Amino acid sequence: MSATRIAVTVLAAGLLSLATPAVASEGLPNAIVSIDRTVIGCQVREAIAIGERARARLEGSGAGDDIAATHKLLDTMYRQVRLALGNLKDRKARVKVPDPMLDLEVAKVNLAWHTIRRPVDTFFDSPTKDEWLGVAARDLTTALSALRQAETMLPWCAHSRASRRDPDS
Repeated sequence: MSATRIAVTVLAAGLLSLATPAVASEGLPNAIVSIDRTVIGCQVREAIAIGERARARLEGSGAGDDIAATHKLLDTMYRQVRLALGNLKDRKARVKVPDPMLDLEVAKVNLAWHTIRRPVDTFFDSPTKDEWLGVAARDLTTALSALRQAETMLPWCAHSRASRRDPDS
């Protein structure tokens, strides 16, 4: 390879890393820090998948049996939503012209983050287990609704566990 070709390859790789920085965060199914819309879409779908698992636990016959495991699922969902929100805000900070769709995506994911935060934060302060379960179910439904609205605006990804399910189902 010629020196010019090597220099161009290195320069291109450097520019790509600046355009979409990727840093892993531990403990999340999709913990990439990136402004790429596909990555953000994957993160939103992962949060929805985690939320659906939590919903199944909340609506199951033994909803109060392992409340700590349900809280852990909601906490993981909360952190996944927060990561997607941070990536959306980073993307918004980098765009040069107003983007109303991006503003709507940020608003929906922000609503989901603030809503799902309540059952995560009040888990240890809730007076009764039944009261916490009721609040968690209500807030999870609201958060999932907001995330599903954001999901429709974001591209699908091939590598996510959440995207393996049929998008039409």
